[in-house]
Amino acid sequence: MEFLASVPVVLLLTVLIYVVAGRIVDLEVRVTERQLQKEGQAAIDATCSGSDSVP
Repeated sequence: MEFLASVPVVLLLTVLIYVVAGRIVDLEVRVTERQLQKEGQAAIDATCSGSDSVP
């Protein structure tokens, strides 16, 4: 009977771990997207500013 009593606790902990892990992954994806956007914008700025000086 102790085993049956521990099943809901294990399920709750499993769900909690998945939720926390999902939020961490989502945060990492958002940070990575921002970094890629900044790098992409920097690359665009670098190429555009260089083309202005060409006659």
